[in-house]
Amino acid sequence: PLINTLENIKSLNGNSKAYNYFCIGQLYKCTEDYSKSILYLKKSFIEYKKLKNEKYLTYVSNTLSLIYSKINDYSKAEYFIQQTLLHKNNSKRLTNYNKYDIWYYSYFNAFKSKNYIKALERLDSASNYINYINNDFKANLYDSYGLTYTKLGKYTKAEENFIKAINYRKNEKTVNILNLSKEVKSLHIKSYN
Repeated sequence: PLINTLENIKSLNGNSKAYNYFCIGQLYKCTEDYSKSILYLKKSFIEYKKLKNEKYLTYVSNTLSLIYSKINDYSKAEYFIQQTLLHKNNSKRLTNYNKYDIWYYSYFNAFKSKNYIKALERLDSASNYINYINNDFKANLYDSYGLTYTKLGKYTKAEENFIKAINYRKNEKTVNILNLSKEVKSLHIKSYN
């Protein structure tokens, strides 16, 4: 398999070596072998740190934060979120879409660890880049606001955000019925709480 081939490449150095580790880590992530994914992503992180490659340090640390959050290790996820934010600030080569992505995905760790105030702060930071994302992503953003406000018991604000999400979803050329129904369902959940 491809993973074995990549693992057996020994002659790489510099960016090639760091990127090879990153690819192996991503492949293991896709197969849900998170311990091996973390192992290779950390190797990639170390190599990129030696190279002072801020852009890829941002990508690698962001991926590590997502994996740690997925396996419910919120403190390690938060550590790598902080690394991501540090390297994001040092990188001049990230697009506004990348910056949105970083803030939006850091939201999930705060939400899953039930730190809803921090979750809102991260959504607010993501919303600074709203002009650079399409309507489907805007709908996801407002849906996340709605879910977070629901957890805080602020049902009017939750409803306002679910409605925004529905409106953005409807503005897509091809309406994703599954996502649209998710927002409608979320909108009705608050009525029964």
